Amino acid sequence: MTVLEQSINIHLRLADFEKYQFNGIRTGKGLNILVTGGCNGLGYSLVRALLHSGLKINKIVIVDISDLPNILKDESVIKYFKCDVSDTTAFKELFQIMVDKLKDEEDDCFRIDFVFNNAGVRQDKGLLDLEDSEIDNIFRINFFAPLGLTKLVIGNHIKNQTKREVKSNDMPVDRLHITTISSVLAFMGPKNLSIYASSKAALGTMIESLSHEVNVSHPEIIFNTIYPGQLTSKMFSDVKPSKEFLSPMIDVVLLADRIVDMTFRLGIRGVFFCPFYARVLPAIRSLPNSISEGLRKFSRMDQQIKPISLEENKSQ
Repeated sequence: MTVLEQSINIHLRLADFEKYQFNGIRTGKGLNILVTGGCNGLGYSLVRALLHSGLKINKIVIVDISDLPNILKDESVIKYFKCDVSDTTAFKELFQIMVDKLKDEEDDCFRIDFVFNNAGVRQDKGLLDLEDSEIDNIFRINFFAPLGLTKLVIGNHIKNQTKREVKSNDMPVDRLHITTISSVLAFMGPKNLSIYASSKAALGTMIESLSHEVNVSHPEIIFNTIYPGQLTSKMFSDVKPSKEFLSPMIDVVLLADRIVDMTFRLGIRGVFFCPFYARVLPAIRSLPNSISEGLRKFSRMDQQIKPISLEENKSQ
């Protein structure tokens, strides 16, 4: 077992594979997977990991404002849609266009098996130096976009499930698996990342609450939230950990492989922390202020983010 595998904390329970099954496996046509921010960083690594996973895949739908990398253009299962996810109206319209364009003629619908809420941006200025439009943009991409997509996907799933029940009550229930990428900074935000950290905290809390809201009537919908530390991606390429033995960099390729393994092969639902130190951050917040502040100073976390403009942000 690798260090990365050991550092991911797994909670809750395994999915019931007998009661719930993947749509693509049932139809024999393969899985349908949706990835936001799939052209850069962790999202790109997830797409590559899926392509090399050996899974039977029907379509990998990528939604991103960035152009599709050339290396992915020849992949027949890739369906790319260019969209600024911060534009909630355009994003909602695109989702309907996507569902209509990619629907299975036999079933008259497009069933989505897996969703990866991955798109994200960061900021590097203090709150007082941020324009209101910049704050709004960060929350639109980091929180409202995954919130809106999750709502649309669940609605699409329930509608398709209702159609199937009309045809036959004996057919097994299809599963929908929603994986959301948050950040360890949701638990302890450093200087100059207040809006990024708070948007990721809101995202994690929303998914936690929503999972209990939805699973009462739809236990076949599985929610995962990933809380990674600093990744070896472009988004935080300007940040060098001062104490890497405490907060090691997480290789995006290895993390993507592990996420695919946990999501597809193990069918696990719950919350995952990576690396080890991420597990203790929620507890640190409950310590007396003098201790938590002392740990912040020791880690030098508030000295790592150097102010730059929002336009220099890169996709997660």
